[in-house]
Amino acid sequence: MSIRSLWHMSKVITIEEETLEKIFEKFGILIRKSDSKISIIDIYPPLPKEIQSNTIVKANGKAPDVSSNWAIGENIVEFDNGSQWILTLEDFDWSQIVYENFTSNNHLFLQCISFDVIPEIDEQIYKKNIVIDLRVNFGGELQKMINYYNWFVHTCKKYSIAHIYILVSNSTCSSAELFADKFKDDKNTTIIGSKTYGKEYIYKQITAPNKKVLIPISKIETDFNIDIPFDFNYYYAVKSMANTRSYKPPEIMML
Repeated sequence: MSIRSLWHMSKVITIEEETLEKIFEKFGILIRKSDSKISIIDIYPPLPKEIQSNTIVKANGKAPDVSSNWAIGENIVEFDNGSQWILTLEDFDWSQIVYENFTSNNHLFLQCISFDVIPEIDEQIYKKNIVIDLRVNFGGELQKMINYYNWFVHTCKKYSIAHIYILVSNSTCSSAELFADKFKDDKNTTIIGSKTYGKEYIYKQITAPNKKVLIPISKIETDFNIDIPFDFNYYYAVKSMANTRSYKPPEIMML
């Protein structure tokens, strides 16, 4: 399929009073505009490492800081290093990656995509193993993570949990990384997965007229090791124009 046909198959985004920043937030992307260029501050899942820190200078052959130059679907973007990629803008489909907590043999699988909600646990988990899935946990407020952590530790003690398994991926970010770090010296815990996102700071977001400012409030320092390496690396849906490489967004995988 040619580049031209890819562009014409896309649906153009219609804008009323929304800024480009607000549009990108819908797709899990935080950006900063300057000099007709776009710098990506954060994106979940992350971009491939070779383009994570690059700046977008063109979108579909035009200035990337103009909303109408972007489309829902596939967009041909050029980075400041000259590389070209197809960036697919799609709403993040949580129904494809979220599952209900369940028990299997002697294990309870507990998916934690957010620290906002503390799940209800019954006594059927007594002396079982707990698998807590943080693979698509993008973090959140530090205090909510601490509250969740305290509840989780209390639950494990209350029901004499035999062993804790923590699943992490490169989409495990921010306070979720700090959560895993708290178990680094626990002999009763095994961390399974791939290198986490590696976000350096926890930010406070301040909203001002027509802009949002991210202010770093604390530095994240984690040094936990992956006990069992497993390929849980997920990337935002992009394709390289140079060859057939492609990176797909998260899909849930069970051990």
